[in-house]
Amino acid sequence: MEKIIADLIAMARHLGHPESDAVILAEGNVSAKLDSKRFIVKASGAFLKDLCREDLVTVSFEKVLSILQMKNVSQVESQSLLQKSVLYPKPDNHPSSETFFHAILLNIKDVNFIGHTHPTAVNAILCSQNAADTFTEPIFPYQEVVCGPKPMYVPYAEPGFNLAIAILERLQTHLARWGSPPRVILLQNHGMIALGETAQDVEMITAVFIKAARTFAGTTAFGGPRYLS
Repeated sequence: MEKIIADLIAMARHLGHPESDAVILAEGNVSAKLDSKRFIVKASGAFLKDLCREDLVTVSFEKVLSILQMKNVSQVESQSLLQKSVLYPKPDNHPSSETFFHAILLNIKDVNFIGHTHPTAVNAILCSQNAADTFTEPIFPYQEVVCGPKPMYVPYAEPGFNLAIAILERLQTHLARWGSPPRVILLQNHGMIALGETAQDVEMITAVFIKAARTFAGTTAFGGPRYLS
């Protein structure tokens, strides 16, 4: 468990470093699976670049996933229920409002670490009119090798409970169509999620996808992208 925590903190600080331009202030969140029953997630309001052990909250998979099965739950109600899923409560620490989607994604086989960021280069595209049609195919080989052949695109949903439901619905469709989970999830007008077996996987996926976004933007000055397939 100590190695998982250390790897998560190092990953968070890497993603939060200002040179990465992936988040600012308290943007973004990270998580890691401890075992089949528990995971750790960034506390609400904590900065990735300064993340420390005290900024992590341990949460029950079962309790979080049971909330997602409820119907007609308001955002306020969902946050109250989410707080009750914390296994070792601390007065000043509340799990990120996006803990719901972390619980869903960490249940995917071989996904042990998750990094959610808001890179400027990626959001410049995700906030555009043609966001849904942009990353349909990889544009260079290393993008496909590291980030996988197909990112999963999720239309805008309010962060928190509603976003988790939207991700769950899209994930089921993606799995049915492609037979394997995505390594990158793109959130319209919001940001990206990288799913990895290791913390280093998440760092590499995020870095390569940011490069892909910058490369894609550059191609618009020369007639647009030439996809690999």
